[in-house]
Amino acid sequence: MTEHQSGHGGCGLHHAVFRQVHADVAEVDEAVHQENKALVGQRRIAHGGPAPLIGFSKETLGIEVLVGGIAPVGAAHGFMQAFGGGLGHHLGVGAGAQHARPHGQLKIEKRVRAKVIAFYGVKGGVGTTSIVANVAAALASRGKKVILLDFDLQYGDSNLFLDVESKDTIVELARDPEGISIEKVNAAAATHSTGFSILCPPKTPEYADYITPEHTRKIIENVRPYFEYILIDMGTNFAETTLVALENCDEIQVITNLNVPCLKGTKAVMNVLDTLRVADKAKLVITKNRSSLIKIKDFENLMLRKAYATITSDRNISDNAMNSGNPVVLNSPRSAIAKDYNKYVDQIVADKDNI
Repeated sequence: MTEHQSGHGGCGLHHAVFRQVHADVAEVDEAVHQENKALVGQRRIAHGGPAPLIGFSKETLGIEVLVGGIAPVGAAHGFMQAFGGGLGHHLGVGAGAQHARPHGQLKIEKRVRAKVIAFYGVKGGVGTTSIVANVAAALASRGKKVILLDFDLQYGDSNLFLDVESKDTIVELARDPEGISIEKVNAAAATHSTGFSILCPPKTPEYADYITPEHTRKIIENVRPYFEYILIDMGTNFAETTLVALENCDEIQVITNLNVPCLKGTKAVMNVLDTLRVADKAKLVITKNRSSLIKIKDFENLMLRKAYATITSDRNISDNAMNSGNPVVLNSPRSAIAKDYNKYVDQIVADKDNI
C-alpha cells in the first residue's frame, strides 16, 4: 500500500491521505467536501495515475467513488461487489462489520431506484394531505422505504394527520450552516410508527420564507438515492419552490373532487402544468362523493383524461382517523375508503415495478 500526502490551503482540503488499496482503486481517508471533489481527483492523478478514488468520511460513515474527481454518491457499491472481500478488508469492513457498525467503520448504503411523486390539490379541502399520509402508511406497511416531504410551506400539517412531532423541521434543515445532505435530512426527519420518514413543514407560516427553490431541489436530490418512494405534499400554490419540486418529480398526482369549483380548478391546474411542460407527468386522482351530480365519467370526458384512481369520500371515517392521528388504512382497514387507498397504492407499486 502506497501513500501520498497533499495539502491545499484555503480550500478546505487538509492533508488528504491517498492509499493505493487495489491495482485499480485508491482511497482517501478524509471527508471530502463537495466543492473539493474535482481537486482531489486531479491531485490523485498527479500523484500516481488515473485510479478511481473511494472517498469516505469516518464521521458520517458515508461512502462515494470519485472517478477523476467526479462520480455519484453510492457508486462505491459496484466496486465493493467487483472486488469482493479484498477491498472490504482494506477499507476495514469485514463480513460481520457492516452489521455492527462501530464508530470508524463504513456503512455502504444501497442505492435504490426511487420514484418521486408530487401530490397537488386543485383546491384546499380536497384531501391532499390525507391522501399523501395514507399512501405513505400503506407503502411503508408493504415494507417499502418511504419519505414524506411536506412542501406545503405555509399551511402544511401532515405531521398532525400522522400524530408525529419533530423538534426540527424543513426550516432547521435549510438553515444548517453545513448545508443539506442525506445525513442532515435523516437527522431532521421524524419517523412514523409504520417506519416511514417525514420531513415536517415549518411550524408557523412566516418561516416559509426561509425555504428557497434551491433548498427544495437539494432536498429531493439528496433523498433520491436512498428511498424507494419520495412523496411530496405540495399544497395548492404555484410558488417558486413548488415549481422546482414539480420539475424534479417523476409524477404529479392531481387531487380533485366531483364538484364544479374543482372542475374549474382542475382545468386551471392542467393548463399551468402544460405551460410548464410537465403535464405529461400528471395523473388525475378523484375523491368521489356519491351524492354529487357530476359523475366520474362526465368529469373524465370534460378533462379529456381518465382518472388514475378514485377514492371514496367518507367524512366520518376520515375525521376519526385525522383526530386519532392514524391514517385510515390503519385506523379503519376494512372500510371502503381504506380499500380504495390500498387499490390506489397497488397501482403505484405496479407502475414502479413495471418501469
